[in-house]
Amino acid sequence: MNTTGMSGILSRVTTTPGETRGRVTAAMLIIALALMATPSTRAAGNASTELDDTTLKYAESLSAAFQSVSSKVENSVVRIVSYGQRGQVSGSGFVIRSDGYLLTNNHVVEDATRIQVEFVNGRTYQASLVGRDPLTDLGVIRLDAGRDLPAMTMVASDNLKVGEWVIAIGFPLGLAQTVTAGIISATNRQLGIIGDYTRPGYEDFIQTDAAINKGNSGGPLVNLRGEVVGVNSVIVTRTGGSDGLGFAIPANLARHIADQLIAYNRVRRGYLGVDIQDVNRALARSYGLPDGELGVLIKHAEPSLPGGKAGLQYEDIIVAVSGESVRDSSDLRNKVAMRLPGTEVTLDVYRDGKLLQLTTELAEMPDSGSVSGLPADAEISVRNELDGTAGGMTYQNVRDRSAVLVEQVLPGGPADQAGLEGVSYRFGQPSAYDLIVEVDGEPMAELASKNDMTPADWLAQRLKDAKPGEVLRFNVERRNASSRTMSSFLTAIEVQ
Repeated sequence: MNTTGMSGILSRVTTTPGETRGRVTAAMLIIALALMATPSTRAAGNASTELDDTTLKYAESLSAAFQSVSSKVENSVVRIVSYGQRGQVSGSGFVIRSDGYLLTNNHVVEDATRIQVEFVNGRTYQASLVGRDPLTDLGVIRLDAGRDLPAMTMVASDNLKVGEWVIAIGFPLGLAQTVTAGIISATNRQLGIIGDYTRPGYEDFIQTDAAINKGNSGGPLVNLRGEVVGVNSVIVTRTGGSDGLGFAIPANLARHIADQLIAYNRVRRGYLGVDIQDVNRALARSYGLPDGELGVLIKHAEPSLPGGKAGLQYEDIIVAVSGESVRDSSDLRNKVAMRLPGTEVTLDVYRDGKLLQLTTELAEMPDSGSVSGLPADAEISVRNELDGTAGGMTYQNVRDRSAVLVEQVLPGGPADQAGLEGVSYRFGQPSAYDLIVEVDGEPMAELASKNDMTPADWLAQRLKDAKPGEVLRFNVERRNASSRTMSSFLTAIEVQ
């Protein structure tokens, strides 16, 4: 699984026995914020550094809130140590049901042959794995404590606001239970680290600057009421420790997955059976969508699956599911997967500039995915001269003149903004490249033939004749000769 990126290192926040160094974060930030946020009753120019009563009471109230939360949840947050093929792995977790069910990260307990749970009072128990879900990085374990355990409350996380106070609790770097405070820095983050090309994961991370380190994996991120809003999972770091970029799985998703793992020992997800892509601004304009509306474009709807049965067609654009607006492809996948198979959904769809509503019943997500193979006739004809340079790219004909090969893309130009990529070479041979196969819904070969031109000459003339602000829509095949894979997508260039 890929764990690098975002100009630093993406790190799962578990610890191994050798990782025992760390530091406990102090809460002096409260006083500093109080000084900035509370109006001083001192006269201007007063050189006194003493806190006035109002400021001090404000700071003390924040400190008291943090103390109250820490006391409320300390007996519900545990250290989890798993033993298996990877050796010993240490993380955190928390009680979600009084009858012994606990939630943690999948990467804390995957491949575990033995799981040990330690509470803050030092009591330890052996736990068993109930189920885990690699596509969300969540896992549920169970232990028999012989008594009811103090379960934490998980609340709706879809109303979280940037700037809200949150507290991260866990067992970082081999230390005892540790509490750190910060704010919600961002929501709806996708990092692209869960799953793989054939089966991408479901990501919708909450970003926080509350200090999270290795060993915090699976611990709760809570609000000032002590309610769980997220499950700490990943940090982005240049140093190996906390750099103020922590990511938590939202409580809505975590609770849904936990309920299913407890009920079925696996996760059952809704499934539309469609091939989709994001809609950028230029593409939205080319389809006549209202200003500010984006959504998700349908590249293919299998007739025998729910999307096809609902009547979805190529180039339809989904903008809402059962009244919930859709931001992008990841958001649509999450919204559909969060519904159980058999659920009826209503899709708000733009087709030919008109808004339609289609209804269907979701199927169950299959266990595995597949990718298309690269066609055997994927040879291209590389020549020294270039057929065109308009649109912020250079391009030329392929050998059978059925498409146009994008050879080079000008950084920041229209083609680059549209997501097109130039040819990559390996050992002097093209290894990855984009082919423009359709323009505004018509095959390149037919457009060129009707005008008695080569595809590259026709495209050059079309771009030359276009007026500034005019949008051309491309159907693109992205091919990788090394892995013998192919994907297709729609995009648009706004002529400048």
